[in-house]
Amino acid sequence: MYKCKLCLKESDSKVCKSCLEKIDNDLVIYKTTNFISFAPLYSPVYYAVLAYKNLKLVEVGKVFANNIKKVNLPDKLIITYIPCSYKRYRKNKVDHMALIGKLLEDKDREVIKLIDRVDKLSQKDLKKDKRKLNRFKLNNINIDDRDILLIDDIITTASSINECYNLLKENYNNKIIRLALIY
Repeated sequence: MYKCKLCLKESDSKVCKSCLEKIDNDLVIYKTTNFISFAPLYSPVYYAVLAYKNLKLVEVGKVFANNIKKVNLPDKLIITYIPCSYKRYRKNKVDHMALIGKLLEDKDREVIKLIDRVDKLSQKDLKKDKRKLNRFKLNNINIDDRDILLIDDIITTASSINECYNLLKENYNNKIIRLALIY
């Protein structure tokens, strides 16, 4: 028996069915031509994303992945992600956005790590003016003419997703769709 990490009630798993259903019901797809998101910053879903990334709650990641699958995405898609900080990776031993990418992978959609971090600092450890410096590098990989889905967890200043988007745009002629769980 567990205590749900979100509501602290008795549960059969780390996250109770009631909380997973609430997250699923609270997700709303916001979609424009090349941007997709599911919930605003500081909404109840925001706290579920924080729990997912800090506590490795795979069940919550599956809810997000299942909702991303509901979005009408192109076939023959490359899924790439903004890598988590080295500090978070050392702590959790997993990149939470890579995991969501893997949950999205199928015969037409492949996860490829197109982007790496240059520095070892996390976004929250940087002052606002330092967040816009070149913190990412491209892993030059041939992806043919497939569209790219660039996924991130939370957008606060948009500096990470914009830097990675621009890096991809400068090096590939492919359509790039940005997706953030929280904006």
